[in-house]
Parts: sequence; C-alpha cells; structure tokens
Amino acid sequence: MNTPVTLRGCTYNLRNGGLDGHFGDDTRLLLQVELLRSLHLDLIGLQEAKWGEHGRSRLEDVADRLGMTWADLVPSNFHGCDIAVLVRETDRVKVTRTRHLTGPPFVHAHADVELTVAGRGRSASWSAMPRRRRRPVA
Repeated sequence: MNTPVTLRGCTYNLRNGGLDGHFGDDTRLLLQVELLRSLHLDLIGLQEAKWGEHGRSRLEDVADRLGMTWADLVPSNFHGCDIAVLVRETDRVKVTRTRHLTGPPFVHAHADVELTVAGRGRSASWSAMPRRRRRPVA
C-alpha cells in the first residue's frame, strides 16, 4: 500500500503583478512571496502576474524564493493578466503534462497542469476569470 501524499495548494491574486509605481517597485511582491513561502505550499496559481517583458525572469526569481522547482507563465488574452503556475516537484510529485487555453470562454487564460503523485496521475487547473455577480430573478 502506498503512503498517502498530502499536497497543499492555493491561488493568489497579486494585483498588478505585486508591482507598484511607474518603475515597478517590487516591495509588495516580495512581501506577498514571503507570505506564500510561510504557508509551505506545493502548488500555487498566481493571478495577475503582470510582469511584461520581464515575466520569465521574474517568475524564476519568485519560484526560487518559494522553493518551487517547476514554474510556467500562461499568457493572458487581456491586460497582461498572465497566470503563473508553480509546483514543488519531489520524488513523489512530478509535472507530467501541461495544457494552456486562451480565448472564450476564458476572459484571461486557463492552465491545466497534470501531476503524477506517488505514481498516480492527478490534475490541477487554474483560471483567471473575473467573479460574476448574479442578478436576482425578478
């Protein structure tokens, strides 16, 4: 019998990539990353990874600070609200496949990350879609 594997994950909206001001002050991003690091997560989906032309290098820095060994940046359809997906791979958790979708019905993007967990396939998905308010039926 395999020993159970517990994975801890979350999604987090960085709000404008965690950057402030015209020069991209990353103080808020570094505080956000420190908060996420303190949670000891295995899977993270970051919304609004608005890092522009520096997206890949900033993603690598964030992944290093979080101790994540696998990361991908999924481009958004609008406003540069990309999705960053990070995974802490171990001998029991491996990323085996990814699939990213853009366009309708997704406002920004959708990321599917397939994992093998202790030899068994599992999927994790993240979407960046605005929350829609439902109107009461009259």
